[in-house]
Amino acid sequence: MAGYNFTDRVRRTLQAARETSEELRSGYVGPEHLLVAVLRHADRETLAALQALNLSPEALLEQFVPTLAPGKAAIVGPDLPYTNKGKQVLEAAMSEAAGLRHAYVGTEHLLLGLTITPSLAADFLRQAGFDHGRLRTVVLEILGSAPPGSPVVAAPNLPWTNTSTARVALIVAVAALVVALVALFQSLKAT
Repeated sequence: MAGYNFTDRVRRTLQAARETSEELRSGYVGPEHLLVAVLRHADRETLAALQALNLSPEALLEQFVPTLAPGKAAIVGPDLPYTNKGKQVLEAAMSEAAGLRHAYVGTEHLLLGLTITPSLAADFLRQAGFDHGRLRTVVLEILGSAPPGSPVVAAPNLPWTNTSTARVALIVAVAALVVALVALFQSLKAT
């Protein structure tokens, strides 16, 4: 997916998700680790979106973190693998950025991706009062991409929400490829 830029904040959030996984001795990075990282390290846009929905990251963390059971995995270092659902969150974040016509992926897109990727994190967000459509509208208003109350461009139809397991596997493979390509381009850019 050429043209997608993960912001520095997203890169730091992904690192924080790995650190959260290590703290919990999970041995992998999943949506729950991504949610904790987004809430712990919320940037201005994400904080504004949460405030617009009458939610605070501190209160959400206070409710969510105790639901996460510590694992028994040995810490394997900085290259913890992403679960299929963790990869789906990244793919959904990229799809949300595309649907909003943004040329970058920010933490607000990660939050949107977390709300629509079936997981424990998404279930928690729904129970906390997150409405995906309202969140998208708030993000557009905060970023100045749309006047208040204007209609939102529909997000691309995400295959895992209404098709077979084979298509989910394909999307996960594409997401893994995208993440690998981004890492490769970043390393080439640094040299």
